[in-house]
Amino acid sequence: MKSKFWLLVILLLLGIAIFYIRKKTKQKRKKKEKKRKKGKEEKEKGKGKEKEKEKEKEKEKEKEKEKEKEKEKEKEKEKEKEKEKEKEKEKEKEKEKEKEKEKEKEKEKEKEKEKEKEKEKEKEKEKEKEKEKEKEKEKEKEKEKEKEKEKEKEKEKEKEKEKEKEKEKEKEKEKEKEKEKEKEKEKEKEKEKEKEKEKEKEKEKEKEKEKEKEKEKEKEKEKEKEKEKENKALILLRSASKKQINGFRISLTSKKVPKIQGKPPSKP
Repeated sequence: MKSKFWLLVILLLLGIAIFYIRKKTKQKRKKKEKKRKKGKEEKEKGKGKEKEKEKEKEKEKEKEKEKEKEKEKEKEKEKEKEKEKEKEKEKEKEKEKEKEKEKEKEKEKEKEKEKEKEKEKEKEKEKEKEKEKEKEKEKEKEKEKEKEKEKEKEKEKEKEKEKEKEKEKEKEKEKEKEKEKEKEKEKEKEKEKEKEKEKEKEKEKEKEKEKEKEKEKEKEKEKEKEKEKENKALILLRSASKKQINGFRISLTSKKVPKIQGKPPSKP
């Protein structure tokens, strides 16, 4: 009992010690966290001031850039003005060139008119030639028509020949069909023969079955004879046993007792 009590005391002390150790460790952690947060906040403040300074510098730089852009715009405007002047000069030159082109076009038109006249003359000549060609073509057409007629006649002849060939083919087909029919008849005959053979086999099987039945009947008869013999033997046994029992009863009634008194009847 004492040992149990001391064990409980030790366990309680251990529990209290663990509790205090955990409490202290938590307090230490909290202090560390506070210090870390303060350090961060101070750093953030310092960074904020630096950022403000940087922003001011950036603003100054942006102003300088804007001034430079304004200067560049002025320069661009000057350049545009120079370009416009150059364009005007180019337009004047183009107008002069167009005038020269118009003159050249007029000259070309005159030349074209002359050419057209020459072409008309050539066309008239060509028309005459075409008329001659047409006449020749008509002649050729007539010749072609004659040839076509001849070809048509030849085609008709060929058609007649083809028809004759077709008729011959049809006759051959009919002959083949007749041969096929004869073959089918022969096949049918063979099938009938096979059927007859099957019937004969069935008859033979039936005969065999009849023979088996006869054998079974003979066996049954033999069994009946055996049974009759057994029955007769039993009847004889019964009659013999009855005689022995009667003899036993007579010996009991007489004064003299036989030696084998009370002995069961012997088996035959």
